[in-house]
Amino acid sequence: VGSAPQTIPTSLLNDGVCDCCDGSDEWLTASCTSSCQAEAAGISARLSAMLGLEQRGEVLAEQELAELPRQLEALRVQLQHAQTAAQPFLDAAAVVQEKLQELNKKRQKEQGRKKKKTVKAEDLSDGPGRTALQCFTAEGEVEALEVNASCFANRACRHVCSFLCSDSSQYNGTCQVADPDGSFVKFPYDPDALRYEAQMAQYGRAKRGALEEAALEHMVPMAGMSTLDARWLELRHKLLTMNKEAAPAVEELSKAKAAAGLIDQIENGQMGPGGIYQSLQDTCLNVTQEQYVGTTAVRQQWHSFRYVLCFFQYATQQEVKGRPDAAAACDESGTCSRAEEEQEEAELMILGRPVGFLTGSLSNLSPSRVGLQEFFFEASEHVFLFAGGGACPGGIHRAMAVQFSCGEEVVLVGVKEVKMCAYLAQVLHPGACNLNAWPPALKEIARKASSEDNRQAAVGSWLARMADALAGDGPTDYTQILKTATSAQIWLVDKFGQNPAGPLLTLEDAMRSIRATSRLVLDAGEMCKAAVEKIVSSPEILKFRSEALAATEPVLKQLQDLQTEVESSPAWKHVIEILAPLAVLGPWAEQAMNSATAAMANVASQAVEGPTTSALVAAAEDFQRLRPPGRRFTVPSEPVDLLFFCNYLLLVHVLLYYLARIAWRAARCLICTCLCCNCCCCRRRPASDKPRVVEAAEEPEEQA
Repeated sequence: VGSAPQTIPTSLLNDGVCDCCDGSDEWLTASCTSSCQAEAAGISARLSAMLGLEQRGEVLAEQELAELPRQLEALRVQLQHAQTAAQPFLDAAAVVQEKLQELNKKRQKEQGRKKKKTVKAEDLSDGPGRTALQCFTAEGEVEALEVNASCFANRACRHVCSFLCSDSSQYNGTCQVADPDGSFVKFPYDPDALRYEAQMAQYGRAKRGALEEAALEHMVPMAGMSTLDARWLELRHKLLTMNKEAAPAVEELSKAKAAAGLIDQIENGQMGPGGIYQSLQDTCLNVTQEQYVGTTAVRQQWHSFRYVLCFFQYATQQEVKGRPDAAAACDESGTCSRAEEEQEEAELMILGRPVGFLTGSLSNLSPSRVGLQEFFFEASEHVFLFAGGGACPGGIHRAMAVQFSCGEEVVLVGVKEVKMCAYLAQVLHPGACNLNAWPPALKEIARKASSEDNRQAAVGSWLARMADALAGDGPTDYTQILKTATSAQIWLVDKFGQNPAGPLLTLEDAMRSIRATSRLVLDAGEMCKAAVEKIVSSPEILKFRSEALAATEPVLKQLQDLQTEVESSPAWKHVIEILAPLAVLGPWAEQAMNSATAAMANVASQAVEGPTTSALVAAAEDFQRLRPPGRRFTVPSEPVDLLFFCNYLLLVHVLLYYLARIAWRAARCLICTCLCCNCCCCRRRPASDKPRVVEAAEEPEEQA
């Protein structure tokens, strides 16, 4: 009573557990009190909150989409200005690049030669800053090089070593540079820095060529270097100087190109429906959470992980190292080892690079193309995929699917590892809000409610009317069902079917159509008036009018005299009084329409409160449940819309009746006239042979 009914198995009857809110399953124990009203209030409050969130998110998404065309136009203008500013630098750099390409071809040909033209030591000037650099090979030998001592001031000596002495298979990661005093300063470096930079550049976490640029500034020609290499280094220095001067303009151009690339992605459907997720470009979200990793003989092990999502660049995972867990250091026998206090930073795991929304051109994407055996999520326009991450056992790669859910703000709620190396992240965003995913009645309630209390009361009334349809089998845990909007929608779809159709006709739709038609008629009248005024005021018409007036001046004088005579007559004044109100026909029609709308709404609001309307609503909902699935429209469920729908059906049937009568008369006339039918429907009353003549003498005096 007051909530949705349930079917309880007999094994759960009188077991001391109150499965039914009214306690009807425990009539012998009598240990339950009725909580149906509280249960129904909780369900309606939770549904009302979800609908309110969907409605507010829809408004935010509509506002964002309304601003999108203006933003895209601003991006086009920004790109044009950036190209104009950077073009001179790009042209000059292109000339140097062309020379470098020619030099590279010559250097490649020179590599196969035994004799090369080299730079001699006497041709090199010591110059300010030239100093020695020594790299240690894997065997401990020293390789002597030269470098500019400016690397000390810029703290770039380590970068120079990483570039000149690259590859851990040849170098041990130690170099030393002579300072201005002549003493050597050792620098530990990463001999695989170039390889690591190339790997990170694939995921947008590093700039390709950054290490080379940092080292080139401090490199100098050395004895034994080929003249082509020395010339190449000179041009690289020149290009580096030009790039420094052009850096601001080129950076702005790069940003403008990246931002303008959104236009193509939006057109290809790679930014969600209508491009709603384009605002996430270059936005990074993160969350740190506890995650179960295994169980020992002592207890379960939970570790902290930090997840980072950068749209639309990469997704990463990194374990957050804390203090050692004493219990986790114990083995199954109970023997505990002393844990180290200091721990190294955990390795950063790449979970994937952006693939996109698997809709449109990517709807037929094969899992094997992105390193997966199968997709671990349901593809939709609100699911974005990062794939091709770190390798995992079985020949697969890590991947992360981002499921967008309705929310007013952009928040990374959490990440769940649904299977090995497969992660599912939940992100709140207004773009995922969609009231059309809810039953039509709840959708209309959410859009028409003026306040939270009004919406909750309307949802409660709907629940009371739909209690039978919401009946469940077995004990129903509404707390779990209404935990998220997705679970609530699944529950409602299970009860009412997938994607229920909208109502056939509502009062609001009808009034909107009538208002639009009336405005269209008034606008057409204004357009005709403006066109006539424009034609009349044109020079050709004015010239024709003046000539016509000159030619017909005698006739016009007679017409003016006639007009003066007519206007002075009482009949003409009476006609003017009749036609005067027609001047305000347009405003009067609009005012009458508003008055009729208000009166109709007032009558409807009074009518919906009666018992007849309640019975009619219940009958309509029962009829809708009995209809077969797959219909294009549904019967309205709101009382006002249902009353209007009934009046509409009555009007349609009356019109059909009169049309049927007219058609029957036309058919009967056709049959009687063309086919000379002698059936009963064509027979007429036979006229007498002699017409009846009534003489004046036979008429009564009163009639005479």
